[in-house]
Amino acid sequence: MKNSTLLSSVISSAIGAIGIVINIILVSMGTISAKANVYLFIIAFFACAWVPILIELIFKIKIEVLASVIYQIFLILTIIIGSIWKMYDIFAGYDITIHFMSGVLAAIIAYTFVKNSKKFKPYGLWLFVLLFAIAGACGALWEIWEFATDLILDGNSQRVLGFSERTAIMDTMLDIIADVVGGLIGAGICVVCDARTKKAKQP
Repeated sequence: MKNSTLLSSVISSAIGAIGIVINIILVSMGTISAKANVYLFIIAFFACAWVPILIELIFKIKIEVLASVIYQIFLILTIIIGSIWKMYDIFAGYDITIHFMSGVLAAIIAYTFVKNSKKFKPYGLWLFVLLFAIAGACGALWEIWEFATDLILDGNSQRVLGFSERTAIMDTMLDIIADVVGGLIGAGICVVCDARTKKAKQP
């Protein structure tokens, strides 16, 4: 296990804990309202913060420092700031921005797995297609997660309450489009970096 991966998880958990304490204080002051699904988000945050450690321990895969740091920042932006602090409701463009970032991040993390694989070494177009497909799949799975949590917890992450049918569909479709665009850019960056790395290793 890399010390940097452990450190990033510890720092992320500490920042998350501070964010949750601030949220509790704001709720007690009556500044914001408390909702039951906040506790689900808190559990999800701390569970996800330690996923890189579990991946390294179970699969013996070394996660790059940059990928680990970006992942932890993404968790803080989505769960702590976005869901718990309600930034999704405050800033209209926040959701689209996060979905775009998730596409880029999914491609980078997928590339980390491919790069550390000893048997599976796609490159060029095939690497691009693989990374893009994984990013797109992650975006689709996230939309399913939002749908499920809205259904179970009576949430509104997919903008189905108080909006017209077209507005609700637009929210989901724009999220998927942002995921796809982010995946395209992320996959492109990874392919270029991979090609440059291979070229630099050539005598």
